[in-house]
Amino acid sequence: MPMLLVVPRRWLILLAVMLAFLPVVIGMTILHIAVPSLTLAARVGNRRILLTGLIVFGFASLLAAFAPTPAMLIGARVLLALGGSMIVPCVLGIIRRTFEDEGEILEASTTRA
Repeated sequence: MPMLLVVPRRWLILLAVMLAFLPVVIGMTILHIAVPSLTLAARVGNRRILLTGLIVFGFASLLAAFAPTPAMLIGARVLLALGGSMIVPCVLGIIRRTFEDEGEILEASTTRA
């Protein structure tokens, strides 16, 4: 039977593993969700897509909070993902347009994580 680690070390291991996993999640988000949304935002406008995403996300949050059935909760979670997939790329696009210096862009982009 494996010996349990002391509490402080367990949390450090969790932090290390989560930090190692973060680039994978960001990469998957950009590849599978953000790229189509960026294309849509380029056609329609970042502001409009961002506001629509916030409305969808807010509405889905209310649905999830008051979902009477598991099916409705799952549907609300799908809407949350849709709203989030509209918000994230627009935020990144707005940061890119707001900051011109590459160093400032990198700093502004990484402070949100």
